[in-house]
Amino acid sequence: GFLNQYLYQDTKAQKFALSTFLGANLLLSVMERSNLNVMMGFLEDVWAKNIGNILISPIRTGELIIGVIINGFIGMTIGVSFAFLVANITFDYNVFSLGMASLGFLSNLILTGWAIGLIIIAVIFYFGMGAEMVGWMTAFLILPFVCVYYPVEVLPKTLQMIAWSLPPTYTFEGLRYWIHHDQFNWTLFYKGLALNGVFLILGVSAFVFAMNRARNRGGLLSMGE
Repeated sequence: GFLNQYLYQDTKAQKFALSTFLGANLLLSVMERSNLNVMMGFLEDVWAKNIGNILISPIRTGELIIGVIINGFIGMTIGVSFAFLVANITFDYNVFSLGMASLGFLSNLILTGWAIGLIIIAVIFYFGMGAEMVGWMTAFLILPFVCVYYPVEVLPKTLQMIAWSLPPTYTFEGLRYWIHHDQFNWTLFYKGLALNGVFLILGVSAFVFAMNRARNRGGLLSMGE
């Protein structure tokens, strides 16, 4: 933010710089925190050796999924609200100044975070706690492909195919479209939303499959040891 304020003096250029870098970074943090807080809600029970107790209780799988999502949403909201406040106070930048567009960007990134979080929990169910590191690395690994700071066109053709298969790409392309055209691109929003639907279905399916497999092989009680 300070670098952008130094490099760009006129209002239009500053708006472009802050939205492209600071704004994109704030939106990225929404996806990261949404993902990590969903995962952390599950891991805290594992570390407390409580996951076995939860899963032998009458709680339903759907209720468990909704629970980790709600817990993750609350944690994400607290975390990113502070980041948004600092950006507003320090750099006079408010993500919500984008109007309704900001809600579209945020909602798609939150859904992506939920889907990734559920998939990571499924991986931990399937492979055990040794797979926990995957959760901490996921956001970093997909960062080059979701085009946070640059358009998809700068990537090689093969990588562009990967980029367009990931929902966050549509959000960051939508942000750049808003900056250039001062309007919300509904096509990009709906494409990202549709992909998020696919990823959420995959996440829920993977969660249920991996949890049932861990339950059947008796691996739940040994998790966290």
